[in-house]
Amino acid sequence: MSVFRTEGSLLFTEKPFVCVLHYNQRLKRCDHCFEDSQCEEKGWPMHKFECPNMKRISPKIVPESVGMMARIIYKLKYCKGLAVKGFYGEKENEYRTFGNLQSHYEELQQDRKRLEDFLSLTHILEDFMGHTEVLPPPTELLTIYGKMLINSFNIMDPNMNTIGSGLYLGASRFDHSCVPNAVATFSGTTISIRLIKPVSPFDWSKVFVSYIDVLQPTSKRISELKKGYFFECQCVFCLDREQQEHMLSMSCPNQKCSEPIYISEEYSSDVSIGNNCQFIIIILERERERERERERDSPLTAKVLSRFYNPSVSSVLINLTLQ
Repeated sequence: MSVFRTEGSLLFTEKPFVCVLHYNQRLKRCDHCFEDSQCEEKGWPMHKFECPNMKRISPKIVPESVGMMARIIYKLKYCKGLAVKGFYGEKENEYRTFGNLQSHYEELQQDRKRLEDFLSLTHILEDFMGHTEVLPPPTELLTIYGKMLINSFNIMDPNMNTIGSGLYLGASRFDHSCVPNAVATFSGTTISIRLIKPVSPFDWSKVFVSYIDVLQPTSKRISELKKGYFFECQCVFCLDREQQEHMLSMSCPNQKCSEPIYISEEYSSDVSIGNNCQFIIIILERERERERERERDSPLTAKVLSRFYNPSVSSVLINLTLQ
């Protein structure tokens, strides 16, 4: 492995441990490779276990999460899944197995919403597999569920439309950053990890991808990562207060003013005038005075109207900006 990797470098490619095609793609793509062709022979080693159950429950549709769980169980039980290695590097120890994946078992036990989803999934899974299989015990099943939940990727087509989900062992070793230096792309079900920024000196622990939409405000990113992946992001982007404020700012409607106006993430009347622009201060004071006058003139009417129309100071500023 070289000590320097440039922007655009392909780090590795990998086939999924298991994957499931979205139902709305079933008549368009192969269930095995997600391409236009059909791979019945290649897909049969896995499909032969689920095929009788799919026929039995037809015309009911198996939810994708249930299909993924079933395929993981089949893979572990019949296809030596625990011995499968997902290599991400060239060294003999640069790989991950299903046993290496994080499940966040303890956190799941404390997450009431996730537990309710898990119980619902388990009932459907029993209906789908129960006639031919003995399901793993609840603790093992919850561990499998957690590993699937935390480590799965949305598989995208060239137009960035989600066409399925896949669990990739090697790719699961990459941590999240809201300022990623690598990106995942797909060709069929094959995932490719490619650098979008140079890394020097190169080390696998320095490669980060994004798990979520990084253009969201900081509080929403932190909340989504906490709920979905059970960690609080401490990347430089989330810790940069100035960057957060700039993401939520707008240009001052006063053309002679070059300073931004900061608006709270809740998009309410909380506006921070960081530049002492007299033009904006006068506008805000006028709007607040109008609100006070409306409340004084007719408190009851103002209260009723506020339930349907409550223009914030932020919206006033936006309207001025657009004029």
